Amino acid sequence: MWMRKTVARSTVFWGLAPLIVCLYLQSGAHAEVGTEKWAFVTAGAVTSSPAIGSDGSIYVASASEDLIKNGKLYAINFDGTAKWAQPFETSVAITSSPAIASDGTIYVGSNDKKLYAINPDGTQKWAFETGGVVSSSPAIDADGNVYVGSEDGKLYAIKAADGTQVWSDPFPTGGKVTSSPAISSSGIIYVGSHDKHLYAINADDGTAKWEQPFETDGAISSSPAIGSDGTIYVGSNDKYLYAIDWDKGTQEWRYETGGAITSSPAIANDETIYVGSNDRNLYAITPTGVRLWVCLAPDNAIASSPAIGADGFIYLGSDDKKLYAVNPNNGIARWSFSTEGPVKSSPAIVADGSAGIIYVGSEDKKLYAIFCAAIGLEDSPWPMFHNDLRHTGLSTSTPPSKAPKVTTLPATSKTGDTAVLNGTVNPNGYDTKYYFEYGNTTAYGSTTEEKDAGSGTDDVSVSAKITGLTTDETYQFRLFAKNEKGENYGHNSTFTAKKDSGGGCFISAVAGGF
Repeated sequence: MWMRKTVARSTVFWGLAPLIVCLYLQSGAHAEVGTEKWAFVTAGAVTSSPAIGSDGSIYVASASEDLIKNGKLYAINFDGTAKWAQPFETSVAITSSPAIASDGTIYVGSNDKKLYAINPDGTQKWAFETGGVVSSSPAIDADGNVYVGSEDGKLYAIKAADGTQVWSDPFPTGGKVTSSPAISSSGIIYVGSHDKHLYAINADDGTAKWEQPFETDGAISSSPAIGSDGTIYVGSNDKYLYAIDWDKGTQEWRYETGGAITSSPAIANDETIYVGSNDRNLYAITPTGVRLWVCLAPDNAIASSPAIGADGFIYLGSDDKKLYAVNPNNGIARWSFSTEGPVKSSPAIVADGSAGIIYVGSEDKKLYAIFCAAIGLEDSPWPMFHNDLRHTGLSTSTPPSKAPKVTTLPATSKTGDTAVLNGTVNPNGYDTKYYFEYGNTTAYGSTTEEKDAGSGTDDVSVSAKITGLTTDETYQFRLFAKNEKGENYGHNSTFTAKKDSGGGCFISAVAGGF
């Protein structure tokens, strides 16, 4: 049962947890969390999500009510005043969210089928024309190249300098691309399509990385998020949140919600995944696919993507015209902020001295600045829509190697002059071979027969028998494994062959190694 107490614009929710309303100092005055700092009025609904420049400027687009008349991109100062004398206009609506390059260039798509590059002073740098509406939000790689999807079913790679294509041809999918691309630190672009597939594309040449795209049972308009281990998380209109292996494109797990997922996931520093669903719920899910809690918004779907504040709270909008602040420990909404229109825009959180400010748009034609207790974003793998305040969609996490993981374990004895060498191998999903090296020195000199460890993703116990041991000799050994992604050695370990009471020998294992 939700209970609410309204103070000005701020609605406070409480349930099983005690109510705490935080106050903080801002410019010498008390400001209550969940209250308005300012509201900037635009010419149309703001479904676009705000991007923040290095100087604190806020960039956000608005669309006309019929999506036919001019779209506008606004530049707004930190105090809520207009930065440009006039907003940047396109011939039809803008529903794409802007992205900002390191040199301050702003990129945004438009329903006029173009991607625009805009100088920091609001003048046009160039325009690139696609074959369809560009509602996808652009992503920017470490070299400054820009990637954006189009409703013509293609992903484009565009040079920042002059707006020409990086690849000889755009990458084709089988449906509209409204999903916004995500880029891994290793140069792989992940993007969804209305053809129900998630694609992995090599940034250097525009070729497919996976043998087959990852298939779901619904259109994918959700934008992918990338975990610290490289796992790709994306929602689908089939109601599932998917976790996908970054390298092979295979499913790690999926979690079913009660509605289509058009919201994009956010990932906390403990790897918890937060995502909204059209069933009106915000879900908290562990990196193994187990639900921690679910937070129910009173009315309507959640299309806004969550942002995670430095205080750990999750902030997101809802079609019920509110922005919510949700406790990460129990899923209880601590407070909400009311607007006069659905909030599909995804929030951005910045520090304002010793205070925090949330920027979020509403279909009531306003961009709001709202006080909060979060002094900026959480330091996590993917804390908000398109990962960072500039909306680059670029991950800084380095995924672990897919070479096998190898551990050498102590040797054991069976009979006489024989020993059994032991270890574990994790193939990391690829066909893996292993063998042991052994001898009287760390030059080893002998190997066991090469054997197959399979292609699973769990540790596999492996062993090999060796014979011809000499009494009182100390032996060195280690485990080796390889697959198509690389090779690894386990640590060196030692044992000494000793005579047993029957005249044979037994193995005295020595812990440790190097």
